[in-house]
Amino acid sequence: MKKLRYWLIGLLLIIGSLGVIPAASAATMPAYGNYKLTWNIESIYYYIDQSAPGYSGTIAAAANNWVYTGLGYNKLYPNTRTYNKTNSAVDFYAAFYGNYAFTAMTETYKRVNGNAVSVGWVEVPNRTGTGVPAENYLFAEIHINNDIFDGYTDFNQRQGIIAHEFGHAWGLGHNPENPNSIMYNWDSRNVYTIQQVDQDAFNALYP
Repeated sequence: MKKLRYWLIGLLLIIGSLGVIPAASAATMPAYGNYKLTWNIESIYYYIDQSAPGYSGTIAAAANNWVYTGLGYNKLYPNTRTYNKTNSAVDFYAAFYGNYAFTAMTETYKRVNGNAVSVGWVEVPNRTGTGVPAENYLFAEIHINNDIFDGYTDFNQRQGIIAHEFGHAWGLGHNPENPNSIMYNWDSRNVYTIQQVDQDAFNALYP
């Protein structure tokens, strides 16, 4: 009887430990480093180039979701469109890059002697492929690949892709362990809106 009791306790412990694994994964935050957008995060405007006007509704929805996450306070307000590029912290472009390229990508820039210079990305230790900005930057460009992006017909999926790129514009890296994060970097992402782990990472960068 005693052996059976120990066996049952052991089984319950194993089941319990298995139950902890998804919870731990769900709590994994996007990668982020020490660097971020130097623009006033409480006064963000984005610009849509003439190559990408057809995406304005999707971009607006993603931008709005980053402001109104429903997950508590963050400093990102407003995050709305400007028609004056010099007032923009994030610029959107679109082109046909081919079916074997990216769906959308973000690049960050600083200015050196009046010229835009790419800041690039660095690897975050122990998290492969989760590059974050290599230094502080002034603005970001988000490039949409028409060839692949237009294949997503569901509005929520399209919004999720743009929201993901906005996350990079703020300085967040990928979250390859957590498909329940907007910064998860595979098509098997389960969410299309900002999650608590994403908001927490943003607030860590912009306290």
